[in-house]
Amino acid sequence: MKMRAIYTLTPGCNPGRAYRAKPGANLKLNPGRTYKAKSTRIKVRIRKQKMSHSYFSIYLHYVFATKKRQNDITPEIEKTYKKVFESICQDHGCFLMAANGTENHVHVLVSLGREAVPSKLIRSLKSMSSKEINEQELSPKRFSWQVGYGVFSVGRFEISKIKGYIAKQKEHHKAISFDKEYELMLEEAKRYAPH
Repeated sequence: MKMRAIYTLTPGCNPGRAYRAKPGANLKLNPGRTYKAKSTRIKVRIRKQKMSHSYFSIYLHYVFATKKRQNDITPEIEKTYKKVFESICQDHGCFLMAANGTENHVHVLVSLGREAVPSKLIRSLKSMSSKEINEQELSPKRFSWQVGYGVFSVGRFEISKIKGYIAKQKEHHKAISFDKEYELMLEEAKRYAPH
């Protein structure tokens, strides 16, 4: 009878040494060691643990405003920035999950790509969208975003909630200003920040 298992018990056995035990008996093996058993003879050996592939799952919620938080975003500008955001996310190996906002700010939910750098992604989102908006002359004056931004990590169980929150931005801001919303977001984030 052949058996294979991984034990993470107290050290006590040496690799390469044979032990006798009753079938099904627990030997004290070193962490990460495996054993192969034929009948009652158990030989301990080292097996390197290898992952056959990698899994990457990081979600980010970006928030940023127009320059001086002015009400510069029109429906045409909103339509344009959404197209640009989707294209930029693809260029960075990311997936745009949601993008929406009001006349003076935007929320963006992104599934981050393995090679993507969050600061470079937001720089591209803002610079390329403002460039496109200005080239299409969608604003009577030069359109630009503020220099700063907020970025918050999102757990996979919160994705639906955040997507819903972003989708309802216009209704949400009938009751609360962007300044107040952003202040509350920062307070919430700081509660969980390491001190």
